[in-house]
Amino acid sequence: MKNLFYGAFAVLFLIIILLAYQSLTLGNELSEKTEQLNVTELQLTQANKNIENLEKELSETESELKESRETLSSTSEELNETKSLLKNTEEELNITKLQLSETINILNETIDEIILLKEEIVEIEDSINSSIQWFQDNSVLPGSLDFFINRMNSKCVESNKLNLGCAAYIMEDKLHFTYKPEIPDRLYSIEEMYSKMGGDCEDYSLFVKASLNSLRSSGRNLRLEAWEYSDEKYIVYEAEETQYYVPGKGIVLGRLNDVYPYVLCYTTYSDGVDVWGHCIVALSENEIESVDEIGKLNGAETFEPQNGMYLGEVGRTFYICKDGEEYCDKNTNSVILIIGDEDIFRFHEAEWLSYGIYQDSVSSLRNKIETVVG
Repeated sequence: MKNLFYGAFAVLFLIIILLAYQSLTLGNELSEKTEQLNVTELQLTQANKNIENLEKELSETESELKESRETLSSTSEELNETKSLLKNTEEELNITKLQLSETINILNETIDEIILLKEEIVEIEDSINSSIQWFQDNSVLPGSLDFFINRMNSKCVESNKLNLGCAAYIMEDKLHFTYKPEIPDRLYSIEEMYSKMGGDCEDYSLFVKASLNSLRSSGRNLRLEAWEYSDEKYIVYEAEETQYYVPGKGIVLGRLNDVYPYVLCYTTYSDGVDVWGHCIVALSENEIESVDEIGKLNGAETFEPQNGMYLGEVGRTFYICKDGEEYCDKNTNSVILIIGDEDIFRFHEAEWLSYGIYQDSVSSLRNKIETVVG
């Protein structure tokens, strides 16, 4: 019995030792497992953090991707709009090319027309220059009428004074001039007037103006005397025992070398549409070279070239129309035409015009055309 007890006790002891060993082994394993579990837990925590970071990065990436998609979508729309605009631009460019081609054709045709226009302008310029030359040529008497100047010097000059009435008488007596109305009206040259023995008022005025210029070139600084009505007897011309006179008295209008003679035409009557006028001679102390200087004629004395009678002063008896004064030419005694030694000035449609103005305009236009076509 006792042996049985010790045997059981030994077995129990062995079992206890075995259990203790197993417990120790399990404890060690559990400790290792716990450590592994802690490591795993740390790894899991780190993994969770990494996941959170990845989720955050993913969220940011998704946000950026969304923005990129929106940007791409917007860019795609802009690209489509650009393509549409490009297409429209291409169509417009094609239209522009067609228009440009047509324009080039028109330009080539225009250049041809400009070349023809240049030739016409040259012809017009030559015509204007010829017209100006006409007034220059008729500003003095031709050599064929030297005898008329000599006759005036011998019969119409006394005490260094030229009797303008006498000069008119010599024109009638020696040149057989008579007044000849003209329909249609035109301006005759000195030679033409001499040939047809007379003319109308502007022809007479042009002839007397030329006579005074020729007389001045002879070097004599004569006083110029017209006459005006009075109770006295004014002798116009004296031949042997015969005297030709008018009821009047002499009035000196200035010295020959101190004045410039001009043909001056003024309105005598108008029905509101048509204008009738008369031409005389004005003696101005100022030379008129352009339309801007026409006002310098104010103060000039005037006389009738057909009889030498004094007619009054420009600015008092006769009014010079100004640019912009509409219908001024319809008023009685308004100056509407002036003829100088190198140009003619005409008041037309409320504006003073002259060959000089046309000459400058045509010359400027010709220069512009030459710049374009050479």
